[in-house]
Amino acid sequence: MSLATLYIIVPPSLSRWVLRRATALDIQVTLVSAMRRPLRGEDTAAGVLLLRLQVEQGTIPLSLVRAIAALPYTTVAQAIGLIEERLLVDIHYRPPLAESLLGAMIPEDETWLLGAPDIGHWRLSRQGEAVDGLTLLEAPTLPLIDMPATAQAKLPAPVPVRLVTDSSANGRIDAVLLDETELGWMRTFLAGRPVGETAFLLPGPGKHLLMAPGGLPGIVPFGTPLRHLNPGGFFLEMGMDFYPTLPKAARKQTFSLDEGQIVVVVEEGAYRFETDNMQPAWTLWVGDAPTIQEGLSSQSKKILARITTDLRQQETADKPKMKRIKNQLGIKRADRTGILKEAQKAELAGDFVRAAELMEAAGEMSSAGRLYERAAG
Repeated sequence: MSLATLYIIVPPSLSRWVLRRATALDIQVTLVSAMRRPLRGEDTAAGVLLLRLQVEQGTIPLSLVRAIAALPYTTVAQAIGLIEERLLVDIHYRPPLAESLLGAMIPEDETWLLGAPDIGHWRLSRQGEAVDGLTLLEAPTLPLIDMPATAQAKLPAPVPVRLVTDSSANGRIDAVLLDETELGWMRTFLAGRPVGETAFLLPGPGKHLLMAPGGLPGIVPFGTPLRHLNPGGFFLEMGMDFYPTLPKAARKQTFSLDEGQIVVVVEEGAYRFETDNMQPAWTLWVGDAPTIQEGLSSQSKKILARITTDLRQQETADKPKMKRIKNQLGIKRADRTGILKEAQKAELAGDFVRAAELMEAAGEMSSAGRLYERAAG
């Protein structure tokens, strides 16, 4: 039985009770007057009201259905068949025959109501057009009070917002905040690990931010763990939250979250970083390149001259690949580091789909999957 749409056949004296309680629950109500005659026999017709109750989402509360069904001389019914309001059956019963058989018996200008044994079965003939139940409600008459201008109104003092411990504010670590000592440890830790290829470092005066597109993979044992919150580049210490809660718009205004900036809030304070200073994490341990000898010896030139033109073309066939990626994704640099950097910036800007696409182009499918999850959530 569906409780999204129900029909109430009620005496006029009880209709206001049904109307007021249904509209109070934000249920759409339409009603029309009708004449009720027995399905068999020629007894005197009586006037009733036919109310249609409907909700756009969910179902009509069962408590209301039971309360209405308990009213005297009242039937709560549901429509049977494809043509609504031609055949109504009490919600506690089923029709004795298939709707295809009963539907052929019902005249076009009538609605049949199959009720409980104490109510009986009836023919309903509509009298006029249905009206919206809200038009029958009268708004209360209240005194009009002139409110003072905003400049004259005295607002309550603002409530100070503070950081509090929140055990539920845990999950994947998106970034870590490092001091000078921890930065030295991180150099040794990252060298030779996959995260060192995708992570980025934002240096600052005494504090440094290490992050990666889609969050830091695995466990980073140093620094203060952070989680990324919208909007934009806002990071909060893991296990902490604001009290009272700061909505997104309030965070953006309070911490002046402009484009190209990152704000990190931890228990000891807040720090601001510029994304233009972003560097690949591998710059922590990669030193200056050794001296490179260039040019070819005479013997090398002879060997190179013997290589056919077709073989050279085959060896260089993959060179346009990164250029195509650059054109398709609209990024400034087509090398792997450039793609990762653009992905990090897209994530900080809240464009998780673009960040995921860039990580796919860089071959980082796991990070791309996490970014797609954030975009869907």
